[in-house]
This record gives sequence, C-alpha cells and structure tokens, in this order.
Amino acid sequence: MSCSMCHLHHACVSIVPLFSTCSPQELSQLSGITYQKQFKRKESLIPAHHSLSSLIILYEGKAKVVRFDENGNEQILRILTAGDFYGELAILSHEESDVFIEALEDVTACYLDKEQLTPILLSTPSLSMRLLAILAQRLAQSEAKWSSGSTLDSSGKLAYHLLHQMDQSGLVTLSTNKKTLATMLGMSAETLSRILTQFKNSGWIVPLSPKQYQILNENALLDLTQ
Repeated sequence: MSCSMCHLHHACVSIVPLFSTCSPQELSQLSGITYQKQFKRKESLIPAHHSLSSLIILYEGKAKVVRFDENGNEQILRILTAGDFYGELAILSHEESDVFIEALEDVTACYLDKEQLTPILLSTPSLSMRLLAILAQRLAQSEAKWSSGSTLDSSGKLAYHLLHQMDQSGLVTLSTNKKTLATMLGMSAETLSRILTQFKNSGWIVPLSPKQYQILNENALLDLTQ
C-alpha cells in the first residue's frame, strides 16, 4: 500500500467522532483494515436488500440514505457528509439492509470490514461503549423525528428541521438542496419554497444564501412544533 493511501485511510478514521478517543496505536489498527472506494453522482455506495458487512465512512462528498415505502415513494432517512458514517447496526447483526445509499455528488468513502473490525471492538471496551452510545442517540433522534413527522403539518415539519439545524448564533446551513430536503420532510419542493417565503415575510428568518438562513424569531418557529 502506498504512503498516500495509508495517509488517506488514517485521515478517514480520524475524522469520525466514533474514533475520537482512540490511541494512535488503535487508529493505526483501524487504518490497516480500511479500504477506499470512489463514486460518481447517483452511484450506489450500497444497493438495497443487501447484507452490509462493513462500516462506511464518508471522507469527501455527500450521500443520501434512502428507503422506499410500500407505494414506492422515496424516503430520505439521512444526509451523510464528510465525517459521517453508516453501518453500525451491521457490526452488531447479520440482517439484510432495506436501505440504500446514493451519492449526491462525487464521493470518496472508506470501508471497515466487519470481520476485521469486530476483534478491535472486543479488545477496546471504550470504543464498543462509544458505538452503543451513538446507536442509542440515533434511535432517540429517529423516534423524535418520527413522532414530530406523524403529528406536524408541513410548516411544523420545516420549523422543527430548521430549529434542530440551528447553531448557537441562530444560523442554519442546509446540508442539501431544497428538492432533497422537501423529500426528507415529506412535502413537495413547491410547498417547501412557499413556507420558506412565508417564514421570511413574517420576519422569522432571513435568507443569506440559497442554503443559509438566519433565524430571527425562534419562539415563533417553536410554536409551530407544539
């Protein structure tokens, strides 16, 4: 393996919060079982209904985690950006995945094979506990998203999303385009644009760029999520 490839593999595992507490020796072990793949826009990182046998780390680019409902409608579960990972459940089970991951732009991804990763997890209790903590956090987030999505109207869903993407200064940076965001929230792109315009005209948000908004009235948005 070339030195440049070794550097990429080390960089790949280093940017993941899951491995932030690992020692240099442990990071070296993880880098040693990592391999890289590159994908063009709209290519699948994993196809649907396949057993996932690796932890996937996004090193560059963006990708969407997608499931189809019984009517064949696309449901976007998550948007992955650099440093995000997917496949933690595959490390703990052998179940076939009902989702697929599609590149939204050119993507560089790193894969850690389950069979090689498992012994490292078993010998590093702190890493195993960190993995379980992240699983619990994602489960809680999924439950909250499902609960809000099943009871809120379109305005409430968008308000909920903006509030949860807002940083301490009230700035929201969308991780994807409006069409993809609309699909994630279960509405049309036209409805999303109309509600954003309503929020702006009400003085609740100010658009700074196509993907950035400044929240001016957090309480007004919060009222829509109640």
